Amino acid sequence: MLNRLYSALDPASRLTIKRIAVTLAVAIVLSLFAEPYYRLSFFVGLCGLAVFVSGVMAMWGKQRLNAPELNHWDETTFFAMTTFLLVPLVAG
Repeated sequence: MLNRLYSALDPASRLTIKRIAVTLAVAIVLSLFAEPYYRLSFFVGLCGLAVFVSGVMAMWGKQRLNAPELNHWDETTFFAMTTFLLVPLVAG
């Protein structure tokens, strides 16, 4: 079922989904190298860095916020929501 949904997407959206998956995988792997107490904090920090980088790339590429295909703005939104959902766990 997921393969059918994935194949229905346009190539730009597929690339964005792959970019999100790779960035998320790199953040998880890098956070595993941190001390156990700081792993979640480090992961949240890396997600915050991904928000900044993908936002800059979206502005630099002059991508539209309301484009029909997925782009860097959607990547920014994904990592922003991940960061904002995990910050209370780190702060608590």
